[in-house]
Parts: sequence; structure tokens; C-alpha cells
Amino acid sequence: MDYPIDYTLYSTEEIIEIVGFLHLLEQNQAHPGMLPAEALKAAYARFRAVVNSPAEEKKIAKAFAKQTGIRIDQLIGNLEKSTS
Repeated sequence: MDYPIDYTLYSTEEIIEIVGFLHLLEQNQAHPGMLPAEALKAAYARFRAVVNSPAEEKKIAKAFAKQTGIRIDQLIGNLEKSTS
């Protein structure tokens, strides 16, 4: 999949973190409940640390949702509710 990332903004390590998070979300959609909520939340925290611009995060999330149908904000919100 061609992930919606501006590769010029990030180092190789940062791109690996972003792609890893997005891939994890796809795996979670394909196999619901297989990944622990804590693993998804930890991956999201790393994603947010790398993409430290709310505008850039929204841009990636919107493009990712358009490509995959996965809404990051909704998924993380549901995780927060289920683990609190």
C-alpha cells in the first residue's frame, strides 16, 4: 500500500514508526481483537511523537481513512473507552 506520508518530512526511522502504526491498524481491521489494545495505544503514542503536528496528523489520518476506511480518531477513541 502507498501510505499517505510526505516522506520528505521524516527520517527513515520516523517513516518506519509511521508505516508500522498504519500497518498495525490494517492488521487490526483484518483480525479484530487479535492485537492487544495496549499495543495499539503504544503504537499510536509513538506515531504522535513522530508526527508532532496536529495538522500533519489530521492530513495523514484523512488520507489513510480515504484509502482504507479506517478512521484513526474513531479507533483510538474506542480503545480509550474500552480500556478505561
